[in-house]
Amino acid sequence: MSSVLMLALAASACTSAATIAAAQTPQDELQLLLQDYVDPADPGVVVVIDDNGERITAAYGSANLETREPVQLTDRFRIGSVSKPMVAAALLSLVDDGLLALNDPLTNYLPEAITSNIVNADATTVRQALQMTSGIADYLGTDAFLDAVEDAPNTFWTPAQVITFAYNEPA
Repeated sequence: MSSVLMLALAASACTSAATIAAAQTPQDELQLLLQDYVDPADPGVVVVIDDNGERITAAYGSANLETREPVQLTDRFRIGSVSKPMVAAALLSLVDDGLLALNDPLTNYLPEAITSNIVNADATTVRQALQMTSGIADYLGTDAFLDAVEDAPNTFWTPAQVITFAYNEPA
């Protein structure tokens, strides 16, 4: 079993002996672990551990705090700024693998249909984008974006849709 999977399952050492005995598989153990730590009335948790194709998943808690509808493995979560360090870690892994260079311009990796519409995209490096020092406008505070979110608060925006709010915004 992989070290990632072992690490996740090692967390279950704090669970009761009865819980561990009830688990038949790593999937069962993860599910029981969540049940030990998450109150079913609390906001839900979805855990996915994927190590070179070996995948275990579990979900527990509420998707809706008012109705107590249980969270499902297929539920989507808005994670906002929590994704920034994850994206940075993934990009730095690509740098380590020699597939990306921090001093390369964004135009090496993004299509012209996007970069031609974003002020400073041609002069911005991957490093600057990661450090948030690129000079590219923060579209999240624009009237257009705020109006769109207010008009359709339950919309799941795709990256292609969201990036258009940065188009032609001053640096």
